[in-house]
Amino acid sequence: MEKIILNGIFVDKFTNFRKVLVDMNINDMEIIKFDNNKFVTPSLKIFFQTNCVKNISDKKINQSLAMVGLNEKKINDDPFMFSDSDKYKLLIAMSLINNRSNYILVYPNLYLDDYNVNLILKILKKISREYRKNICIITNNIDLLYRECDNLIIYNKNKIIYNDKRNYLYNFKETLLNNNYPLPKILEFISLVEKKQNIKLEPTFDIKELMKDIYRNV
Repeated sequence: MEKIILNGIFVDKFTNFRKVLVDMNINDMEIIKFDNNKFVTPSLKIFFQTNCVKNISDKKINQSLAMVGLNEKKINDDPFMFSDSDKYKLLIAMSLINNRSNYILVYPNLYLDDYNVNLILKILKKISREYRKNICIITNNIDLLYRECDNLIIYNKNKIIYNDKRNYLYNFKETLLNNNYPLPKILEFISLVEKKQNIKLEPTFDIKELMKDIYRNV
């Protein structure tokens, strides 16, 4: 099975979101960014008609809602009354209908818990595998990016200080710490073990692999 490559971008509070999009320099992208004003519509049907780039049937709307776990919603429901989590899923459902080449998820962790983040990424990975789409996550949650994304870009005050595979992030830890960036928690633990116990565990993003390595070194 073909491996799906996820890209992750870490942004600090000083980095301009527009600067990130310009640096990405890609066309045909769907930006999934929460904006409560988008949901001020009388019904789900009108929400889709307003935000989708093409005319769609009620059947297509219902199929898209079901894909993101919103199958209990009806096309006459008021989307403004949804929870923030369901609103974010609704943005993804709309984006899937727009059928872009690139999907950019902006701060999904602010609106989705870990279970729903995993659910959405599973859906997008399936679509990516079948239709050759690209997926990128933009957030200030380094743990989410390190866990889910194969390639990482890290910004510091509008400048890129890291742009490489996540496998090499541990080698870059001093630069991150010097810029007051936290390491992903799993790498923090590995660093602490190395410092306190003089045991060099293999850097990993997989907690199961970390547990195996601990067992081997005990």
